[in-house]
Amino acid sequence: MGALDLVGLATNYFKADMALSNSQAGFIPGLVSVWFLLISIPAGRMMHFLGKRATVLSALLVICPSLIIAFFCKAYWSMLAAMAMMGIGCTILVVSLNPLIASLVSGRNLASTLTAGQCVKAFAALAAPAIAAFGVRHIAPEGGWRIVFAVFLVMSILAALLMSSFGKSDPETIDAGTSPTSMRQCLALLRKPAILAAFLAVLCHVGSDVGITVALPQLFQKRLALPLKDATLSVTVYYIARLAGALAGILVLRKISNKSGLVAGVALLLCGLALAGLARTSWALYTAVALLGLGNANICALIISEALLAVPEEQNTTSATLTMGFAGGALFPLLMGFASDLLGIAGALAVIAICIIGVLIYSLTIKSSKQRI
Repeated sequence: MGALDLVGLATNYFKADMALSNSQAGFIPGLVSVWFLLISIPAGRMMHFLGKRATVLSALLVICPSLIIAFFCKAYWSMLAAMAMMGIGCTILVVSLNPLIASLVSGRNLASTLTAGQCVKAFAALAAPAIAAFGVRHIAPEGGWRIVFAVFLVMSILAALLMSSFGKSDPETIDAGTSPTSMRQCLALLRKPAILAAFLAVLCHVGSDVGITVALPQLFQKRLALPLKDATLSVTVYYIARLAGALAGILVLRKISNKSGLVAGVALLLCGLALAGLARTSWALYTAVALLGLGNANICALIISEALLAVPEEQNTTSATLTMGFAGGALFPLLMGFASDLLGIAGALAVIAICIIGVLIYSLTIKSSKQRI
């Protein structure tokens, strides 16, 4: 799953290696994230007929070739093909992995298992910039960063081998007796104001999350005159803050409403973005990064929780519908690229601000739920 978090890092390195414009680089995260909109529903139907474990394996079998191509590619179009394949594989993985875990673990252990999985994913996001920086310093100044794709490839192959090895003992995962989620059901669900608002909020949240990881290295390069290998470590700080915020959220979100959690998260994001726009010193910039990471830590879980509580009788369809909102990681970074070409880094920060304001509007319009995550 950590392959999803490679997109911001890879965008900046590909841009430097291939001398891409901001708008050209903006297509890279778009090609990873647009598949959440296009194939979330087909992936859910595939899981219904093949079973959860087989669908997870198929996702890994798509991700592995994408990492190989990304490791070796030298041309712009081959890089775009690799990112598209990675996006397809990650979309299938997102749709099928949590239901598979739910079929293997139940009761009180399920929530802790899912939380542990998110911590592992966060560790992958933390490790990626450090691995890339190691490659630049100790393997090759140009292209050495691609060692991160090789590391993720080894992990993906290992995961596929382990997943296939216990196939005879795992429980039946094909959903007999139920009908698969259809696009018509999702579109019908979007007619409900609560679900439409949650979908748009997820769209904005994911757009801000991916946009921040793309913009941070550029911001540090411009403000502190750092080389890219050092500027990308700002992404590591962002994910450290996200991990800390997620761990804190496990305790705090049990005591406050979803609305209060969303408002607090958005407040941190707005403070962090304002500081990032004004900061000119390293300590101020890193403080801004920490605020952004803490702010984004729990927003997605809160939005999804609020939507599931709003339509408890259609949770499977609601989950698939909101997953399509991950396409915000395709739309907003593309807009950031065009804005950066016109206005520089200020244009990119303005697009991120629009995303955060979208989540703010959602957080202010929902009712204060008594339910907790």
